[in-house]
Amino acid sequence: MKLGCSTITYQMGGVSIYDSLERLKALEIDYVDFPGYGDYQPQHYSTAEKLRISKRLEQLDMHANSIIYLPKANPGSFSLEERLAAIEEIKPAALFLRDMGGRFVIFCESCGRPDYATDLDRDQAYENSIDTTKRFCEWAEKEGINVMLELIPYGGNFYKIERMKDTLDRVGAPNLWANIDLGHCYLQKINGKRFAALGDRAVSVHISDNDAVGNEGCVMEADLIIGKGYTDFKSYFRYLQDMDIDGNARKAGFEEAVATIECVEDEFIPNPDYCILRSRDFIISQAPGLFYK
Repeated sequence: MKLGCSTITYQMGGVSIYDSLERLKALEIDYVDFPGYGDYQPQHYSTAEKLRISKRLEQLDMHANSIIYLPKANPGSFSLEERLAAIEEIKPAALFLRDMGGRFVIFCESCGRPDYATDLDRDQAYENSIDTTKRFCEWAEKEGINVMLELIPYGGNFYKIERMKDTLDRVGAPNLWANIDLGHCYLQKINGKRFAALGDRAVSVHISDNDAVGNEGCVMEADLIIGKGYTDFKSYFRYLQDMDIDGNARKAGFEEAVATIECVEDEFIPNPDYCILRSRDFIISQAPGLFYK
């Protein structure tokens, strides 16, 4: 398994994507993920800036892995128009990732959201979202893009492995895969033995950490420096090895699985290098031999 890192840690420290690449390379990180939402939307950069980032990746022998996008339109809405709007929102992120030579666009909250104003509950939103995900995967397949599902941090629709597996089965798209976010799984109280239910569709990992556990009224995603929280990494890494997630990735044609560090623990990160270095070393200490150059 290879270690990757989201560039958001650097962007929250005021460092551009372009400048972050060399700093990640110095920390022996060769795979990068991009945020594509909120204040960080590289899919809307100029053509010249996109080309500049792409060339820098090539010069440093680094690889784009994925981009994550959270649509403002609800993929689980009763309204077909709104569901299609969610797809249109994510398309630029997917195309940016493809132009970077990347592997996956993560369709975050693809399962839809409940909505009080329209009397839309969680289960109805989930049912509606199956059609949305099918439509997006059909478009992405024509563009040569792979789509990734991810459990949300707490509550909501994608709250368990079994529901993600249900989506994979019902959508049935050859370009639809599963990402396992370890911090999200810990917030959802998911034992790692359940990862196996995803079978060979699980090909990617996010490494995030949280300390807000035990009080369901206050559980929140923190994305701390890895090791500062309580995520059970030793157990999770063992289950990832047992299910041979690298074998899944190779079978799918991706060479190996990438486990991406996600660290956004504050509104401003004054020393992103320290955050990633400390996270990297802790991860390696928890799973000696799992990660390799």
